[in-house]
Amino acid sequence: ADLISLRYLSLNHNQITDITPLIDNPGIGEGDKVDLRGNPLSYHSLTSVIPKLIERGVEVTYDLPGDVSGDYTVTLRDAVLILRYLVGKERLDQDQLRKADVSGNEKVTAYDATLILKYVAGLIKSFPVLNSPHSASTDYSQKSE
Repeated sequence: ADLISLRYLSLNHNQITDITPLIDNPGIGEGDKVDLRGNPLSYHSLTSVIPKLIERGVEVTYDLPGDVSGDYTVTLRDAVLILRYLVGKERLDQDQLRKADVSGNEKVTAYDATLILKYVAGLIKSFPVLNSPHSASTDYSQKSE
């Protein structure tokens, strides 16, 4: 059924990967808000569906892989936060750790920082985590080596 008269749709932390049904629903549009944080969204959802929703005037809140700082961009700062975490100079919460694991190996390592640097430099266009079977439920409470 179409969602009509929608203003806010909270789908956060529901293990959702494919959000294609949201763009297929004409009831979601200008001025509506959709919260997708905490979901292991697929590459297609991140690169195709979310931009289409935004074009339609929907305010979409989501986790961007590699955006450890939470500023909705992936920059050198995110790689530095990972490295500082690894040497014990920075604390990262569960959401930050999940976004830091861009390799998709369920660990946060210097390799993740390297991937972010490659992404920032334009050497790679996406992160391995987007093709990983691991989900947002991974427990990152123990610092990885």
